[in-house]
Parts: sequence; structure tokens; C-alpha cells
Amino acid sequence: MNELKQIRTMAEMIIEKVDALGATPFYQNGFREFVPEVNVWMPKFAIGDTVYYTPDGGTEEWTCTIKKIHSTYNSYEVVSHDGRHETWVAEKFLRSEPKLNPGPQFDRDRNGSLYDRGGADSCYGRSRDPHWYPEGTYKGDPVKDLTPHEIAEYNAGYDACGGPKFAVGDCVGTTVGDQGRVTGIHKLDGHYRYRYLVLFDNGNHHHVAEPLLELIKPEPKFKVGQIVYYDYWDGTEAKGVITKTNYAGNHLIYISEKLNQWVSPELLRSEPKATTDDRVWHSGPPPYVGWWNASNTKNLGAWRWWNGEAWSWLEYDCSSDLATIGQTVNATSSTSFKWTYYWPENARVARAHPDEWVK
Repeated sequence: MNELKQIRTMAEMIIEKVDALGATPFYQNGFREFVPEVNVWMPKFAIGDTVYYTPDGGTEEWTCTIKKIHSTYNSYEVVSHDGRHETWVAEKFLRSEPKLNPGPQFDRDRNGSLYDRGGADSCYGRSRDPHWYPEGTYKGDPVKDLTPHEIAEYNAGYDACGGPKFAVGDCVGTTVGDQGRVTGIHKLDGHYRYRYLVLFDNGNHHHVAEPLLELIKPEPKFKVGQIVYYDYWDGTEAKGVITKTNYAGNHLIYISEKLNQWVSPELLRSEPKATTDDRVWHSGPPPYVGWWNASNTKNLGAWRWWNGEAWSWLEYDCSSDLATIGQTVNATSSTSFKWTYYWPENARVARAHPDEWVK
């Protein structure tokens, strides 16, 4: 019995010393197994990471993506972004950042750089022609003898100019300070890739190339939650609440708990139109050609031009040059609108018999 105790004591002393040497448990029988220290490799990069690699003895830097990891050889299979190279590279030769100061041609914020010229050629619809200007765009001669890496940088700029930059309804400004709203987009195969039809605040309506425009985010005319008033095409007035605005300046209104629709702020009012006054409404044709407050619903803001035979479509502004506008208004076939003799005080043309001011 004493011999067993001695053996047990000696075994515990041995186990204690083995533990001190870095042994690991061998759980099947409770003994310890001595395992020498092993240096386990932990990959620095993951599959899908972008890395940079310069081949031995070369000056060209590849921009690559990690495709596979080989833990036995501490290496990675990489594929260059231009698709021209695919190889295994040891970890120590890969970088997470590009080389410092790779050259002015790689400065994407520099006018005339590879990326800048690629983007310009793409936006103006020109075919690919890899080049860059050391002294700035169109200053001196372009450099066209390029390395594959430089060509890839040019192509990156070319491909970055994809779909149209602006949408119909966007408020835009030009490089000379004019402002307006995009009304159309044209994709061409010629000189320009995208041109925009812009209705400017000064009344001009013409095409402008994409590089000459910038987006303007105007302050909404009305705030969310504000009550507004809106006229339907037939002249009836609706009351709504602003529920949303967008960057183009349009407002989504909520009318009569039934209708949600985007409406231009120019068509909305913060106050309702007058609903009663001393106007007397008449039936039949009016006495002479001209503008008349005419409406089947007795809308006080509805104006139509009577050409002697039929009424025009609905208009709301009778304070402009009535004689000029009146003669160009398209007529409808309707002759059934009610009309009044009311004439606004701010009209440029006084109410008079048409023979006195309409030729």
C-alpha cells in the first residue's frame, strides 16, 4: 500500500513538471502529452480583399483581388483587376495600400490624369484612347505610350462614367451660373454621351452637356405637414397635406384621404381661392371675343379665351399680355361654360370691346 502511494506521488510530480514544459492534456486517459511550440500562420488577407503587388524586378504595380488562400505555403492566388494576370504570391510580397507617390498620372483629382481623361472621353461619348497630360488637359502633348497598369487606370475612369448623372425634374445649374430644371435626357453615340434638355429660369429651353451641369438641391417651398391647395384640370380646388418632398422640388400631397401624387410647387397654394363674391354667372356665348372668367363649376380662378365660336382650354393667368396670348390659345369644341363679366384689377389690358385692342 505504501509503495502505491509513493508511485502516485512520483507520478504527480512528473505531471507537474511536464505541465511546466508546455504539455497539453491527453483526455482519453488523463495523462499529459508533450507538444512542442508550433508557429500557426494566420492569413493577413481574406478572399475578396483588394491587394497591391509589384512583380520581382518590375516597376508596374498590379491591383489585385484575393481569389484563394494556401495555408501550407502562406500564399494567395490573386487576380489583377484588368484580368491580365492570375498567379500565386507569398504574403510578404502583397500590400494593403498602393505604393506611395506612384506618379502624377495616377492622381485621380489631378486635371489631365489617366482617370480624369478616361472619364472625360466617356462622358463626351468618345471612343477609348488611353492617354494623359503631364501639364494638365490640352496643355502640351498627351502621353500615349502607357504601361498596362496605366491603361487600366484610364479604363477605370472611362468605366466610371456610366448612366446619366441627372434625372428628369432635377434642379441643375451651369458653370456660368444659370439655373433650371431637367426636362429631357438624350443618350447619343456622337460627340456627347449624355445631353440634357433644361428649362432655365430665364425662359431658355435648350440642350446642355453633362460636364457643364451640377445638381442643385433647392429648399422646399412647403414643409411636410403643411396644408396646401391644388387645382384639378377641370378647375375644381382640392385641399391636401404635404407628406414628402424630393430634391427636384416636387411635393407629394395627400388629398381628401384618397389620392397621393407628386405636384410641382408652382401649382400649389398655401391659401384657398375665394369662394364667394358678387359675380353673376351667365349662360350662352359671351358678347365678344376675349378672355373670360368661365367655368361650369363657377371657379373664380378659371379663365378661358372665347374666339367667337368656342372656348379655349383652362388657363389660370390672365394678368399677362392678353392680346398676344389670346390669339394663340387652342380652342375646344365646348360652348357650354358659364361666364362672368369680372375682370381683375392687375390685368395689363383693361376690359374693353375687343375691336379696340385685338386685330
